[in-house]
Amino acid sequence: MNDKLYSIAITDWHKLLYFFGYLKFMEVRISGFPKYSDDLNEWSEKIIGAISRHCDKDDTRINAFIEKMLDHFNDEISIIDDIKFIQDDEITGMFAWLYIQQCKIRERAIMGGMEEIPLYKDLHLSSQSLNHHDRHDNICDYFYSGYLSKKSKDSIIDSIWGTCYKVRNEIKPLHWLNEKNDEQCKWACDYILQKYEPKFIDVDRPDNTHECYLLTLGLFFLMVATEHKSEWKLFLTDINRAWSQKKHRASKKEQSPLNTYLDKKTKDKMKVLCIKEGVSIQTMLSHLITSEYDKIKGR
Repeated sequence: MNDKLYSIAITDWHKLLYFFGYLKFMEVRISGFPKYSDDLNEWSEKIIGAISRHCDKDDTRINAFIEKMLDHFNDEISIIDDIKFIQDDEITGMFAWLYIQQCKIRERAIMGGMEEIPLYKDLHLSSQSLNHHDRHDNICDYFYSGYLSKKSKDSIIDSIWGTCYKVRNEIKPLHWLNEKNDEQCKWACDYILQKYEPKFIDVDRPDNTHECYLLTLGLFFLMVATEHKSEWKLFLTDINRAWSQKKHRASKKEQSPLNTYLDKKTKDKMKVLCIKEGVSIQTMLSHLITSEYDKIKGR
């Protein structure tokens, strides 16, 4: 028997999440699921008890198990530095939050077959969010979980970073989308939610303009990360065309027909003016009338 028996001091929420997830990963039986409001000392005792039972109360095995768990934890506490780029950018944060919701799937037997469950759901993390801060908290909880090996975490983080770089530097989508334009952002958000239904993700359209903007781009980033190139390229073509048509219809509603006749000399002069300015007859007429009107009004 070892002279020293290891103990576990759980001093913060993320450490609790890690140790609890690690036990689940190692198939140690432990009841319940941690909540943010839970007493950390009670969980420390509960985790020690679960490890003790798993190791048949053999001090040597208990020590070895805890030492290995602590070593893994210390190796992975640097994860917060690895995901700082996610915290620093709201669009990246939205995409990362969506991406981890469909990573690491396990199967569970149910009546009549098998059910697929992503780790994100297993961790009881929220599928809805109000802001970047909430999403980042969920992302941190996910990566601090001991359910995932460091190799898996690194792979997910690399995928997030790689997709963000590709979309921003190579694809550069939706250049017309203005994050301050309420109508535009809500229309684009509705459009992508209608056309794209990623597996395991059930998110409602936000009420405010900025969140609609973030969700639209986040979902497109997810499409690039998880779908075939032909799929997201077709989507880009469709949404760009749909927005152009919407703008065209809106401009037509603001116009009314004007039926009139011009003598040939006047019409020829009008054509010369249009060619010189590079505009249509309709645009030139509108400009001339507006200019004369403004002179009369003394503007």
